Amino acid sequence: MTASFLRFAAIVALAVLLCGGRSPESGPRAQASYGSLEVGKQIPGFGSVSDTGEHYQSREPWTNLTIYSIAPEHPPCTVDVGEKVPSPRARKMGARLMRTGDPKVAKLFGMKVVHGKPFRYDTTMVVICDEKCRVLRIWTSAGIDDLDNLLKQFESERAGK
Repeated sequence: MTASFLRFAAIVALAVLLCGGRSPESGPRAQASYGSLEVGKQIPGFGSVSDTGEHYQSREPWTNLTIYSIAPEHPPCTVDVGEKVPSPRARKMGARLMRTGDPKVAKLFGMKVVHGKPFRYDTTMVVICDEKCRVLRIWTSAGIDDLDNLLKQFESERAGK
């Protein structure tokens, strides 16, 4: 192996580590299923306690739309509603946002831990569920910054039905 190839491999490895498995040029990818998630099926059941002390159950809907964002940089469990939701489109839709970096939830959703401490996953994920806790959409390599565009796409797909 040449020295230039080894430098290139080191740069690629560093980029993967810094991006948590998500390459900067890759965008969100829609999935029909991923791990234990499947569009049209109920979300896996799990419980957690949010950073405000509220008990959260994935199969107890609070609103007509629940958005999950799973990424290593998220706190263990934060539930945003109303003005706390960072996406204007999600707020307009009346959605609540559950952000988690919990490796147990990530594994439950089919993500793989690729690095221990700090936790890194093989992807990031956004999942939309309805009032019956059914999965409506799954996107991998997606995050909070993608929410408005993903919800715009979601709304136009639903309007086309």
